[in-house]
Amino acid sequence: MADTHTEAGPVAQVTQTLLFEKLAVAAYLLLAAGALLYAIVKLWPTVGADGKWTNPIVVTWLAGQMAVSDDMRLLLIVICVGALGSFIHAATSFVDYVGNRRFVHSWILWYFMRLPIGSALAVVLYLTLRGGLVTANASSGTVSPFGMAAVAALAGMFSKQATDKLNEVFTTLFKTTNGDTARKDKLGSALKVVSITPTQVPAGAATKLTITGSGFEGASIVRVSGQAKPTTFVNDSNLTVDLVATDLAAPGTLPISVHNPSGATTASVNLTVT
Repeated sequence: MADTHTEAGPVAQVTQTLLFEKLAVAAYLLLAAGALLYAIVKLWPTVGADGKWTNPIVVTWLAGQMAVSDDMRLLLIVICVGALGSFIHAATSFVDYVGNRRFVHSWILWYFMRLPIGSALAVVLYLTLRGGLVTANASSGTVSPFGMAAVAALAGMFSKQATDKLNEVFTTLFKTTNGDTARKDKLGSALKVVSITPTQVPAGAATKLTITGSGFEGASIVRVSGQAKPTTFVNDSNLTVDLVATDLAAPGTLPISVHNPSGATTASVNLTVT
């Protein structure tokens, strides 16, 4: 019996902790949803016959009460609706995992952070739309709060897709042709031998060997079986070397490599002597 109580104690403690965590997440989501819905209702404008918002509001900031402009009001709506969209995502995930008894405490931070992440993403998407798809001098009266709220809600609900779309927009606007290539270290990045021509020569016959690769320099040296040979620099991807009969005296395989003054040396490519 003593052993049974010793084992059951930690299990019961873990179960109680997990239950508390579930209740904390549920309470957070419910309170957040209620607060967001209340804020959206209070912020939502009434549009008059002339298309202008007719119900101005006053909010309390740290500095005291102040009237909110229509543009700021629309931004606040976007913030709240973006968080509401994230609430839908988080709450749906939460009840699914709890219902399937697969809830784990490592995801608690995800539930708490989903709402502010959704708000921030909705603001970025809103600014992108106002700056690019709507004329720069458009007033809040000419921008549909329903359309902006819908975009904000979808951004909060589908944050991955919204992030991918923003990435696509940014990549298109700020596309570069050779940014990473221009910043690449050219001194030690690409010294290599790709091929040699010819790859097979008869024994005892003098031959001009062409080495093709990259990263070659004016002082690059071709080595045959580890021995440096007089080398002609053609360009940074081609070298030539004259092999005399004594270099090719007997059938076999000769390792060909290139050495730069910086100390870099390529892997060997074999030349076959028949």
